[in-house]
Amino acid sequence: MSEIAPLTAPSGRIRANRRALLSALATLAVLLFVTAGSVRWLRLRLIREERTTVTLRLVPYVNALSIAVNRRVGRVTGLKAFVESATSVGEIRREFPVFATGLREGATGVRAIQLVKDGIILANYPDTSNARIVGYNLAKDPRSFIAADIVRALRTGAMTITGPILMSNGQPAIYAEQRINTSHQDFPDLAVVMLEFNAVFEVASMAKGIPGLDIALLDRSGHIVGPEHATRPADPVAIDVSIPDGDWQLLAAPQSGWGASAVGVINGLWAAGILIAVLLAAFVYLTLERQSGLTEAVRERTRELERTNQELRREVHERQLAETVLRKHEESQLHRQKMEAVGTLAGGIAHDFNNILTAILGFGRLAEEQLAERGGAPLADEELNRVRNDVLEMIKAAEHATILTNQLLSFSRRQMVRPEALDAAEAVRSVGALFRGILGERVELVIQTEPDLPLVFIDKSQLTQVLLNLALNARDAMPDGGTLTIATRGLLAMAADDDLPAGHYVEISVGDTGVGMAPELKVRAFEPFFTTKGLGKGTGLGLSTVYGIVSRAHGRVQLDTTEGTGTRVRVLLPAHAGEVVRPMPSPTDTVAASGETILVAEDEPSVSALAARILRRAGYSVLLAPSGEAALALFEAHPHTVDLLITDCVMPGMSGLALAQHLRVRDATLPVLFMSGYTDQLAELKRFQGGHCAELAKPFTAEALVLCAMKLLSQRVQ
Repeated sequence: MSEIAPLTAPSGRIRANRRALLSALATLAVLLFVTAGSVRWLRLRLIREERTTVTLRLVPYVNALSIAVNRRVGRVTGLKAFVESATSVGEIRREFPVFATGLREGATGVRAIQLVKDGIILANYPDTSNARIVGYNLAKDPRSFIAADIVRALRTGAMTITGPILMSNGQPAIYAEQRINTSHQDFPDLAVVMLEFNAVFEVASMAKGIPGLDIALLDRSGHIVGPEHATRPADPVAIDVSIPDGDWQLLAAPQSGWGASAVGVINGLWAAGILIAVLLAAFVYLTLERQSGLTEAVRERTRELERTNQELRREVHERQLAETVLRKHEESQLHRQKMEAVGTLAGGIAHDFNNILTAILGFGRLAEEQLAERGGAPLADEELNRVRNDVLEMIKAAEHATILTNQLLSFSRRQMVRPEALDAAEAVRSVGALFRGILGERVELVIQTEPDLPLVFIDKSQLTQVLLNLALNARDAMPDGGTLTIATRGLLAMAADDDLPAGHYVEISVGDTGVGMAPELKVRAFEPFFTTKGLGKGTGLGLSTVYGIVSRAHGRVQLDTTEGTGTRVRVLLPAHAGEVVRPMPSPTDTVAASGETILVAEDEPSVSALAARILRRAGYSVLLAPSGEAALALFEAHPHTVDLLITDCVMPGMSGLALAQHLRVRDATLPVLFMSGYTDQLAELKRFQGGHCAELAKPFTAEALVLCAMKLLSQRVQ
């Protein structure tokens, strides 16, 4: 081995030198390419600066040119005023030469001043310049743009510039024309000033051009106006020259071409760039040749790249997980928005039905009571009993509709509720006995509760309704029997949990060993009126009502189900930092009716008639008003008479809250009973000040209405 090494070393050295040489040449090529780019960039920048300099040089000439043109063509305005102030054609002909002489004084380049009628030149000054011009019809001039500008000047009344026009001496000129406004039919209708443009260039110090620049003045059509012998510059800068009839352009470019002045700087940059490139290439060659540890450095770099790739793969995986969580969150949000929209519709329908059911139940119960009182009449027992049974069936159907309406209100979160601090475990245990009777003998009920759970803040009756709906669904999912497990436990949700804000929760789970749900049914489980039960066996409002109640309590409902293995519904309610409030016993002392006057404001006629009939039967005097405004008028018409106001919360025009506030100004102790179909309306009552008020949910019974009225009136008496 020691003999072979000297033979292989030169070969490795040659390969190393070759790699170093190739690297140095590549470095040289790159640096030359960078130098070329830098030279190009510098040249473009110097040209831009040169163009800016040329533009700044043109500005004084442009201003002088614009002023010279505007001062001279502006004389057409004076000529126009002269004709408009004349009283006769004779006066115009007599005074025209004198006035024209004054217009030409101090106006170098004004070649002629003319008056035109119907396109025909009537007068020309000086007449010696071209005597044959008088009588010439400009409207028939073979140069179409002259006739077109005459028509434009007469139509618009604004100053019109026509040109360039070659005069008889071959020099360019322009016409400035303006319409003469006069009621004399024989007066000229157009004032014209002819301006020789070379004289204008002399005034602007541009007769011989601008030193070092090729310039050309272009009119609106792009024709060269001057100066004399001017041609269009190559790649020029352009500045607008403002004249009364639009803008012309002054073009300019250096006579030696753009960038000629930067040749020295560019050549210097080339020389410096080449020198630096050669030096750096030599440095690269020497550095690479002497690097003994290049192989190890490359291997280390390879290991670093592998670690970087692993990190990138990990980040990609985490991003995919985050996108999956985000997609689930968006799907949950869309589902919640859909449920909110359907809930709004259901709440509105339930509110309208509450008014209808109030009248049906109220009048039905009144009719049933009257039939019961007459049941003992001779020869009418059988017929009256048959009618009474029909009325009872009608009341029973209306009560069933009331239950359905309350389910709609619970789902839409518009049911009147009174949340309180509750022990969830105690609430679950308290309904155990009720569920055992409902579930039947083939379903085994297992209740599992953890001790020392935090409280939850929810309406007790609604929590019972949630548990009842879930238990009934579980029973129906186990037609051959099974096990229903209701369990409670504490839960700490972290910020990363799907669709659940971080914090402490109480979980109430209801699980069964039933048939479970297929994936396509699971996604629709909380939709209102969706049910897998047979016709007439379910309304489809069970889970949707659960969803509405729990959402209103700021909780979440999660469904875990697999077809054939059962279903578990998890109700997650936020932990409440408070104490259980024991209800105070309601006062039983009331004051019997003694003819007090009650003002009833209700826009629904059937509800209004029912309330009046109930209250009058109880011994009260009733004033009926179909609106807030009508109630206010009745109150004013019966001063010091009204003892109680009963009003609907929402009415067309003045609301019940606004009515109560108006009447409280007149009677500070007037008690108020608010009637409403759903809780959104009663939320406004929190703004009602002064006490002595209560609310009554629709549909109400006669006993509830009379009891509320008696309690409020007893408070007023006290």
